Amino acid sequence: MPKDNSWMFTHKMPFKSSMAAELTPEDQTYHLFTFHSKWNYFEMKNLLPEAIFSTILRDPVNCFESMYVYMNLQGRYKMDINEFARKNASTNPSRLEGWNVGKSQQLYGLGIPEELLDNSYYIDKKINDFDREFDLVMIAEYFDESLVMLADIMCWNLREVRYLKQNVRKKEKKIAMSRETVEILSEWLSKEYQVYNYFKAKLEMAMDRYGRERLEKDVAKLREMNRKLREECVLQVADNSLLKGEFKMVLDIVEGYVINSTIPWCADFARTEPAYFNLLKKKQTNSLD
Repeated sequence: MPKDNSWMFTHKMPFKSSMAAELTPEDQTYHLFTFHSKWNYFEMKNLLPEAIFSTILRDPVNCFESMYVYMNLQGRYKMDINEFARKNASTNPSRLEGWNVGKSQQLYGLGIPEELLDNSYYIDKKINDFDREFDLVMIAEYFDESLVMLADIMCWNLREVRYLKQNVRKKEKKIAMSRETVEILSEWLSKEYQVYNYFKAKLEMAMDRYGRERLEKDVAKLREMNRKLREECVLQVADNSLLKGEFKMVLDIVEGYVINSTIPWCADFARTEPAYFNLLKKKQTNSLD
């Protein structure tokens, strides 16, 4: 985890092992790396030499729309995403200074320099690198299928990948994109689609090897586990006006959960990322019993 009190590593530069908080004398090695960072395989491999590496990609247009709202880019640009697509996308606006968000955010997060985001030769090379570096690239549009594949690679029971959806925007905070906007952004993000489509196809092949009938059954099992989890743990889906403490969301535009406090383990599924960071920081610094 980061040395400072942020629950993510900087996005201004690729990750370096020196950015990680030092281990306590009782610890011998790091076990997990789960915080936001700019991908740097060799530095991460240095910290976790035996690790299995996984990441997730999302349809680039849907990812950009989500980021546009979540990061309040409509406020920064003084226009909604449809107007942005018509007026700004073709001009290739530079990444917002100090925000580190913008075009092809997923590629930027994977360590590709901004000046090379549209370089076809470089993107082809990085696809080969990512293919070698990641044991699994999950796809958000196949989220449950990806979790089943992850559980298989990690030799986990499916119970280990149960979840409640986090950071889901309120309905009124989702923007309806016109067909023209989708077409413009798809072309603008074409190199991001190049990476996304490659790993989507690779996941499809992995799903074939797993066995489609077997996969369908395991996805059904996971979804039933999620249904029971929600039934047992969630008293109410709510916004921040009803949420407190470790369940209060970072932004008011998303929803969280009022959790059944009579079942202690339910809290693990609904904590926010900052709350989990604080919990893990205490554990790593050996101040948690």
